[in-house]
Amino acid sequence: MTGSLVSRISRHRTIQPASAAGGRAMFKGLVASLTASLALLASPGASGIVQGHAQDEFFLFVSPALGATYLVGESISVNWACNPEIFTECSSSPSGDALSYNLPGTYTFALTGSLGDGVISESIPFVVTYGICRLDDASKAVVTGKTVTVKLALCDANGNNVSVAGTAVTANSVVDLTTGETLALGSANKNANFKFDSKLGTGGAYAFTFNTTGLAPGNYQLGFLAANDIVQHLAFVRVVAAPPLPVTGPTTTYAGSLVGGLLRIS
Repeated sequence: MTGSLVSRISRHRTIQPASAAGGRAMFKGLVASLTASLALLASPGASGIVQGHAQDEFFLFVSPALGATYLVGESISVNWACNPEIFTECSSSPSGDALSYNLPGTYTFALTGSLGDGVISESIPFVVTYGICRLDDASKAVVTGKTVTVKLALCDANGNNVSVAGTAVTANSVVDLTTGETLALGSANKNANFKFDSKLGTGGAYAFTFNTTGLAPGNYQLGFLAANDIVQHLAFVRVVAAPPLPVTGPTTTYAGSLVGGLLRIS
């Protein structure tokens, strides 16, 4: 385990003693420290700053980090320690040196320490989400009042396309980045669902026809959610004013005759 402890957060614990009286007595008598674990974390060679939390000197958990967000397919290192002066045995669930998830959602990493007369457990929730790979040119502007097709794929941590027809992607908001105002999709975008197109990307991806009617020139972000993914994703759209029309008019024809070398208009 490498890194340094940067945060301590008091959190809820579950205590399951063999008896209520024995559990309360044991809880009140637990006074120890994580000196050895902290020394290990602060050892020479530690690189950067990592998130970590100490729970009342029972557990030290560095990764997965409390409330952190990881990508689908990402290898999440498992780094934790328990106080040997308190526990006779400690375990984690899931076990192993690394975790990885193929679907988005909220997951929990649990630590359990045996006291001999009961156990103390800690739950560390974290989130797994899709990566978003934009397939159209996001820098290309659209004239206000026109439509633009936003094309994207759901990706894993390595940039692989994991889009499938059965995973719904739904737009839910538009934000004007100039004013910060959140706008409704409006009647111009009655169908908020992205359409899965098997011909997009490698193996299929999503398209959303975004109508800019009523939007002033500026930068906007289109918010959307993928099925089972609680993370709000964003696609950016630049709207510009329509170019001015050229000045044109009817062709004027004059009829006349030359009188003394001068044109006489009739």
